[in-house]
Amino acid sequence: MKFGVRECANIVFRAKTPTNIGKYKFKAGQPVLYIDTATTSSVEQATTTVYAQGGRGNVRLISWEGEKTLTFTVEDALLSPISLAMLSGADLFQGSQTVEKVHFHTTTAGATLRVANNKGTIDLSAFLGAEENICATNDSPIYVIFTDGSGDLTGEMVISGTNTIQVKANSDGKYQIIEITQPKDDGLQSFVTSEYADAEGNIKDGDYAVFVDYYLDKIASKVDELQIAADNFAGNYYVEADTLFRRKSDGVDMPANLTFPNVKIQSNLTFQLSGTGDPSTFTFTMDALPGYTYFDKTREVLCVIQVIEDQSNADKEINPVMPHNTTLEHKKDEIDDSRYIGYGDGTSSTGGNGSGSTDSYRIYGNDGIAAEASGIYSLVSSTLPGAVTWSIVDATTGETSTAATTSGGSVTGVTVTAGEAAATVKLQAKVSDEVVAEKTITISVG
Repeated sequence: MKFGVRECANIVFRAKTPTNIGKYKFKAGQPVLYIDTATTSSVEQATTTVYAQGGRGNVRLISWEGEKTLTFTVEDALLSPISLAMLSGADLFQGSQTVEKVHFHTTTAGATLRVANNKGTIDLSAFLGAEENICATNDSPIYVIFTDGSGDLTGEMVISGTNTIQVKANSDGKYQIIEITQPKDDGLQSFVTSEYADAEGNIKDGDYAVFVDYYLDKIASKVDELQIAADNFAGNYYVEADTLFRRKSDGVDMPANLTFPNVKIQSNLTFQLSGTGDPSTFTFTMDALPGYTYFDKTREVLCVIQVIEDQSNADKEINPVMPHNTTLEHKKDEIDDSRYIGYGDGTSSTGGNGSGSTDSYRIYGNDGIAAEASGIYSLVSSTLPGAVTWSIVDATTGETSTAATTSGGSVTGVTVTAGEAAATVKLQAKVSDEVVAEKTITISVG
């Protein structure tokens, strides 16, 4: 058997021992990470060969091979907090019982400082979410810097002097007001010669474009925090990879499974942040170490590859995705919003199904026919257990007249002759004297 390989693998990482990653606790053997977005995956084996050499020309006489290594590499197009923690060996913080909120750094460019009568206001409500709060403690200061006409920083810090300067933020629909005060060391900054300040050091009245650097208070449980420490390294896992091998003889894809009973993830990480070129991918490089599979504790292996040879193309049942023998109930507000044409309640719209129709039986045909005319109606069903009797019920008198009796089949029809006056009747289809479907028919004067 010959085969070709041109398909990525889906990878499952299982915990070798009880493992904690953030708030998640994994038992031994439990899947920790599933990668189904890999771009490439490869298996590379290498050995070291040494030779006994001698004789004329110092030729190689005998060789010894050893130091065999097997490396499994997976390049993932996407990343999750757990996969990043596994790859880097980082601690993953996701909420805490003792920490309610955490700091989150952010900046706002294009804000406006409005000064009038020695009072200044910076309104950040348009830049923050409804529940976002600015943290204004001593260890999370707010820095405001003037910008020039092109939006570049001038280096001039906004300090209050004798002004009252406030930063407003929208918090829970209300304004959170934070005051900017004069630094303790008055010599740090002076506006005496600044173009923005008067002789007393106060900011002149007017509107100024500013850049704001500050921290937000974020609920700890909503923040994923990876802590990469010098003494933390990636761990060992039981890895299984599922892919497809294509058979040369008939082109059938055969399921293949690669099992690595003990891999050590290398703690090498390249994190590219770029606005151009291809998006960053994340590479898991794993050293395959000897280990026992779950089903054989007598021999340690580096890798096991299994291929299903008896795979054949499966028979597929293909059905239309826009069938006319089923009813899909649309929400009326959705239909009204989309200006859907032809909406009806199923009893009087052209082509609709009358009340009493089930998922198995449907009546189709025109709902309105003229006097002295005929209407052709059909009963559609996946199976008809017996003969179908068609009946017409007068809506006023309740009298029933048998229209026709047909044999079983997937589609059968009946002709209805209209009367001389306008009337509304019901067309019923019966199987074994049971009404399986009915439809309202309007007969108009010709």
